[in-house]
Amino acid sequence: MNKRTRTVLTHSSSFGGTGHMKKLLIWLTALAGLFFVLVIAAILIIPKFIKVESYIPQLEQQVSDVTGRPFQLGDDFSISIFPWTSIAFNDLQLGNPENFDSEDFIRIDSFEARVKLLPLISGQVEVEKFILDGFALSLVKRTDGKDNWSSPAQADAPQSTTKDQQEPEPSSTPAVSQDDEFIISSLEVQEFALTNGTIIYLDQITNQKTAVTDINLILQDVSLQKPVQIDFKAIVDNDPIELSGSIGPLGRVPGQEAIDVNLVVKTLEAIAVKLEGTISDATTTPQFSFDIAIDPFSPRALLDKLKFGLPITPSDPQTLLNASATLKIVGSPSAFSIEDSTIKLDESTLNLSAIVQEFSKPDISFNIQLDSINLDRYLPTPAKEEETDTPGDSGSATTTPQAAEGEQSQGVAATNRGTEINQSDESGPDYTALRKLKLMGEISTGQIIAHGAKFDSISMKIQGTDGIFTIEPLNVRLYEGDVGLLANIDFSNANLVGSGDLTVTNLQVGPLLEDALKNKQIEGGLAAKIALGFTGDNADEIRQSLNGKGELKFVDGALIGLDIADMARSLASGLGYEKPEEKPKTDFAELNIPFTITNGVFNTQNSSLLSPLLRVKALGSANLVSEALDLKVQPKIVGTLKGQGDSKARSGVTVPIIVEGTFSKPTFSADLKELVTGENLQQALENPEAAKETIETLEESGKGLLKSFGF
Repeated sequence: MNKRTRTVLTHSSSFGGTGHMKKLLIWLTALAGLFFVLVIAAILIIPKFIKVESYIPQLEQQVSDVTGRPFQLGDDFSISIFPWTSIAFNDLQLGNPENFDSEDFIRIDSFEARVKLLPLISGQVEVEKFILDGFALSLVKRTDGKDNWSSPAQADAPQSTTKDQQEPEPSSTPAVSQDDEFIISSLEVQEFALTNGTIIYLDQITNQKTAVTDINLILQDVSLQKPVQIDFKAIVDNDPIELSGSIGPLGRVPGQEAIDVNLVVKTLEAIAVKLEGTISDATTTPQFSFDIAIDPFSPRALLDKLKFGLPITPSDPQTLLNASATLKIVGSPSAFSIEDSTIKLDESTLNLSAIVQEFSKPDISFNIQLDSINLDRYLPTPAKEEETDTPGDSGSATTTPQAAEGEQSQGVAATNRGTEINQSDESGPDYTALRKLKLMGEISTGQIIAHGAKFDSISMKIQGTDGIFTIEPLNVRLYEGDVGLLANIDFSNANLVGSGDLTVTNLQVGPLLEDALKNKQIEGGLAAKIALGFTGDNADEIRQSLNGKGELKFVDGALIGLDIADMARSLASGLGYEKPEEKPKTDFAELNIPFTITNGVFNTQNSSLLSPLLRVKALGSANLVSEALDLKVQPKIVGTLKGQGDSKARSGVTVPIIVEGTFSKPTFSADLKELVTGENLQQALENPEAAKETIETLEESGKGLLKSFGF
């Protein structure tokens, strides 16, 4: 064959091969189309002829093998693939593990879901319906601590060692690349409903049972581009709760765009809370900003609904009837702030701002402002006390020194018993939380009424870190005077350590005592400086360790209910002290009480009262631990009140008064060493009955004199 012949044959072969290739492509396309049609036909036709119910026993067995629990499915079970991928079943029951009650762990009366198949290829999720009806979940914790919601593998698996935790075996499953992830480009749900649900929680350890019944959740307008409408209702332990509103839109890529939240929660038919705000960067660095409004409600009605009741019965039945709040909270999972927030209770308004950071080691700063409040309206009505005689009345109680000694020993014993009880608790209070806390705050108030006393204003600054807190300062304005306090409290050591410096200027004690105690025993302006320190974790330890010093100074005042000059003159003369028709008093220019406290023992050596007609000195001690008293009061008449309407004879000698016993049972007696001397001894020999009456009357009146000095 020549060259020309080979060339012609070659061209003929090439032409023939191209024709066969075209025919092959046509046949392949036809076969692919036929296969697609057959697949679609199979998807549409096969479910019509295959009885899915026949596979239910196998499905039940496989689920039981995997979960280790009995599983049962109703006969009404169906599956569809095209054009809607759907599944529907009824009477699903998943039981409990062994040794639990026979009640099902999960029960579902009916379920149906339908999703369009073809749009899923392009990431479009179109759900026609998702309906779950009559579901019940029973959660049980047994007395041995085991629960019915953990899988058998989790419950029985031994705890992994530290090495296993630190060096996990590499997974054989290949990592899923970002390109392989299913990305939802759009979402549309026509009908979403969870209805007639029940959740029961039973803790057999505490015998606590919580039942959430009649659970109904309806979602509307479920999509990525529109707000999802929410309607949720349930009954929690017979109390209704409702949640309604909207969340979203979520955005094409949920979590990357800010999500609007607009919800209303109503609970117990007593309170409604509105929540409006946004959540941003939900999948990366979540941030939130919420405005919370609590509609006016009655705290009394709310507590009644909760079956808590009021812990105390307020004296004013018109309290706790109206409360509301508006809060603005901005933050993240690691920190948040409360800004420009207001809380109202009856006629009082509290403004609050705060910043909270580092929850594991809290860093808190705050500012609280309260306009006014009458706390007495919220406190119980004080119990009516039996009327007691005023100082100097003949009905005052007396106690013999022997009885007082017994009372004193009982007081010491009781105190020691209390100390032993406290010392037996070797662990003591745990101050760990306070040592972690970092605090800085300010509090200011307008008028506050408490136990009858009226505080015009209060302001305080407090800061602390590493368990050491400082109040610098606390200022109180009341009764034309000012009270200031600088204090330190140290929780950094094993035992609490505290110290404080108190200053008082121009405090009018008369109106204060009248309002607070309903018994004005002294009046005048008070100035004071007191410095104290202590250590200990309970009252007994603090009293035993109390040390410090101070001075109380009253000016231009009076001791109410007691005329010391007249009493001393009468007692010394042996005439006896007669109760005056009008309430007596002892005016003074100055009453000064300097003192020291050493290991819980109060001591004064130069307390004095100065008035135009007498001088009074007091010295001795009062043990704050054993409550024992050892005091002497020395009145001395120095003249008469001429030109001031005083027509009484004021001459006479003084009678020192000895105060012993305990705080609860003080005893009063004359200092016989000074009383029975000279002229007084002669009077006692001539008239023993008058001398006896002098001593008895002195004992009756001494208690009032002691109170006048503040002991």
